[in-house]
Amino acid sequence: MSLVIEVSRNRNPGRPKVGIVIQKQKRIPVRHFLGDERGAAAIMVGLSLTALIGAVGIGVEIGSWYATKRQLQTAADAAAMGAAYDMYQVGDASSIQTAAEADAAKNDVMPGDGVTIVAVNPPAIGKFVGNNNAVEVTITEQPSMMFAALFQDSITLAVRAVAEVKVLGEACVLSLSPSAPIGIQLSGSANLNLDGCGMFSNATSATSMTTAGGAKLDVIADYFAMVGGYQANGSAVPVLDNGAPLTGQTSMADPFKDKVLPPAPGTTYADPTFGSGDTWAATGAGNAAYFDEGLTFGSQANVTIPSSVTEIYVKGDLKINAGAVVNCTCTFVLTDENSSVTINGNADVNITAPSADGSPTPRYGGIAIYNAAASSTTKSSFSGTGNTNLQGAIYFPNQEIDYRGTSNSGSKCTRIIANNIVFIGDTAAQVQPSAANCPKMMDGVDLIAKSVPVLVE
Repeated sequence: MSLVIEVSRNRNPGRPKVGIVIQKQKRIPVRHFLGDERGAAAIMVGLSLTALIGAVGIGVEIGSWYATKRQLQTAADAAAMGAAYDMYQVGDASSIQTAAEADAAKNDVMPGDGVTIVAVNPPAIGKFVGNNNAVEVTITEQPSMMFAALFQDSITLAVRAVAEVKVLGEACVLSLSPSAPIGIQLSGSANLNLDGCGMFSNATSATSMTTAGGAKLDVIADYFAMVGGYQANGSAVPVLDNGAPLTGQTSMADPFKDKVLPPAPGTTYADPTFGSGDTWAATGAGNAAYFDEGLTFGSQANVTIPSSVTEIYVKGDLKINAGAVVNCTCTFVLTDENSSVTINGNADVNITAPSADGSPTPRYGGIAIYNAAASSTTKSSFSGTGNTNLQGAIYFPNQEIDYRGTSNSGSKCTRIIANNIVFIGDTAAQVQPSAANCPKMMDGVDLIAKSVPVLVE
């Protein structure tokens, strides 16, 4: 039952009509509400809203993982390259971890707070496994969990990169000076066959290595590599096993920089000139002989230096003239500031450096001629049409070497290391570092050229 009071206005304005009506309300059964579908969509949206928000949150979280992994991969690539460059410059893998972390930090990735960075040499997995010239860097991170924590306890993001230092092989010709306008120059009708080795120039100029000449310029080598640029003039095209000349490389170290200067002279021989019929009569202190006013092997000289003499010190110039024959297993060491070497004419010269693995270790093992001159204004010349065999290193760190004529035609184990080097005229040189006696002669001498690192995985 319900009580309803009705008030209506009477025609007589002074007397409003008031009435009381008592109505009986109909009872609505519960099953009526159960069948009512009005507002059902709102209820369903409300019930699914929590799940929908969770799904969106997980999607955003997974997207952030992908973004983080891309950042980690960029850092790993940089770290691998940094570690490989460090190994390239240092010569070993002793500091690759530090280098890797430093380059990763430049990409805002640092070890700690769930991040680990590991650099190894050689790589432990992949196609470069066991490659001592490659560095592998792995970076892992455990990101913080939000919605995903409802389904699992943790997740680990892992990336990997490998960079390799490509080994070019041995350098038979090395120009040391970074400031030389031209480190290595090949011109005229030079004919060079560097069988199993290449040329490297430390000069930083745009003309670090140049070729000039016509069709007669014939150069075969494993590689041309240089710190600066390469300039080709004329129609000469060298044949290189490693393709085009490699510019922009990191400089090679002087392999003999730690060799000591000669000791104070013992018995000296003034102004010696060996001529026709002369024999070696110089005896010095132990295995050394000293000449304080130069040393000349004149025309028709035929001299074989005893095997007991392995070091010959010359204050002044060393000259081997036309027709001279000189044989020794020794090192000629030029000590004067402006000393130079001249080998010309039809000289027949056979100089073999003492083996570097001798016992006791030779002072100048592996070096045939060492010019310790400090001045770079004087040049040394190897010229003529002689049969010149120089087995070992020709080491002139502060002086230019000019090869003219067909000098050095039979030297299979020659290494030319100088301030700068010029091959000119009808030079014909053939070098084969794989000859049987070369490894012992150059044992422990690092003349292996390497190319700047590249990412390989």
